[in-house]
Amino acid sequence: LPKQQHIVQMNKMPPDYADLAVIKGKQRFALLDRLEWAFEFETPGNDYGQITSPDVNVVRKAISLLTEK
Repeated sequence: LPKQQHIVQMNKMPPDYADLAVIKGKQRFALLDRLEWAFEFETPGNDYGQITSPDVNVVRKAISLLTEK
């Protein structure tokens, strides 16, 4: 079975309490903003995934790379 992946690129080291499995909603994005995040990619291990970024160009680039033939 494919394995789940969760990747977050940040420009600052997160604090010890930064458990993204627990921190949700506005609190999560406020923390990510403080850490100067670039993107978050998550896939549950099957044929779809999710990418989130404060920069729409990062999302557009990811989509273009994933849809190239």
